[in-house]
Amino acid sequence: MAGRTGIDYRRNAGIDRATRDLDGIPVIVGCLARITGATAISGAVKRWVYTWVECEIGVAPTYIPAAKQYGIEGSALSMSEMSNGLTVGYGVTVSTIPAGFNPVAIPTNTAVWVVPQRVSDGNMMWLILNTQAIDGAC
Repeated sequence: MAGRTGIDYRRNAGIDRATRDLDGIPVIVGCLARITGATAISGAVKRWVYTWVECEIGVAPTYIPAAKQYGIEGSALSMSEMSNGLTVGYGVTVSTIPAGFNPVAIPTNTAVWVVPQRVSDGNMMWLILNTQAIDGAC
């Protein structure tokens, strides 16, 4: 307003309200997911591309994760498999894995945590934060 001096409290209230606005678009930093499938990566050692659906934790008493209605889905790589080669799952030497044991794909229906990432070409790829799945019998 012309000729007025002092603090415009209406403007300050609007800025304060905007800084506390929680109704904006949420930033996705990860989500609970369920593995729906796995395809071996050609030419890679014990690595798979996984498909997944977003989940939510079920109610008590079992708290079983189930697919979330209107949830997101995508493809993902396992963080623990990223360096698989002569070693697997964070540095275990393949030749020292006991006979009868083998690194395997994350089983279908396993609950995992996924986070968004970009491939070097800019495409979206999710990462599964997990440990290497190993199967075998003693």
